[in-house]
Amino acid sequence: MIASHILRQTLTQESVVQCNVAEQLVCCPHTLPQSPSSSTQPLKSSTHYAAVLEPPTDPQRTYAHMASLRYLSPETLDSYVYRCAALVVRVNLALTSAYCAGLDDVVKMPSRVRLGLVAPFQEELAINGSFDYNSDLVLFRLTRNYSSEAIAKICSQQDLDSSRKLMAVGFAQKNGVNCGWFEQEVSLRPFAACNITAWSGVRGIESQTHFCVYPIHMPAATGSGSCFRCLRAGASVLHAVQADGSACVAGVATPTGGRCYNAANADLYYTSLLNGNVLDFINGSH
Repeated sequence: MIASHILRQTLTQESVVQCNVAEQLVCCPHTLPQSPSSSTQPLKSSTHYAAVLEPPTDPQRTYAHMASLRYLSPETLDSYVYRCAALVVRVNLALTSAYCAGLDDVVKMPSRVRLGLVAPFQEELAINGSFDYNSDLVLFRLTRNYSSEAIAKICSQQDLDSSRKLMAVGFAQKNGVNCGWFEQEVSLRPFAACNITAWSGVRGIESQTHFCVYPIHMPAATGSGSCFRCLRAGASVLHAVQADGSACVAGVATPTGGRCYNAANADLYYTSLLNGNVLDFINGSH
């Protein structure tokens, strides 16, 4: 019985009275310690530990590099909507999915970058040029600079391996409506088992250049007129979250198709920012 309490950590070896140290005899205490199931104290401890393991998210701090792209509203052509996600990778460069670049259509082409996930937003900066990578990623050059504090930390392989969870961060979607931001936990799927049915002009999708993930407990849309999480078409950004709550950027949703998935747990690709060719593209002279 003493051993079971020591294993359950309701007793320590030092608290047990030794009757005869030479013969290693152990005397039972007069009253047994209270069982964890009958005490509220362990529940308080558990709550405390849960808070330590799940630090609260301050989006403006954790995701200070996240931004949205401003488009001309296709319904009215005289107002604006903030639709796709982007991230600041240099003080004057924002990165997004090629799907959100709209390079061949002025209505689908964003005009400005707005830094921040929630109000108060940072200043909007106008876009002045773009650079394409493999019909997969696009860099927008900005007319002025953001603060260096807004620059995203791109993950190393060690960051990815030590992460506590993976989170896709972006903006919910609804035609003509400015929806709020979301974070959606995802999990890696073995690349060979990835089931992607829609394809685009992106070339060379393989395990060294892309991640395959699937959402975990994706909430269902509450109605036909509500905003909904669209990880791929909204250019969501894949983050590796560490135990201390900090996050680095691992990838951007790959534009393998324009529509949102009907299945909440459908697989999708993220273009890896750990890939040397992508890093050269970002770090090149633009």
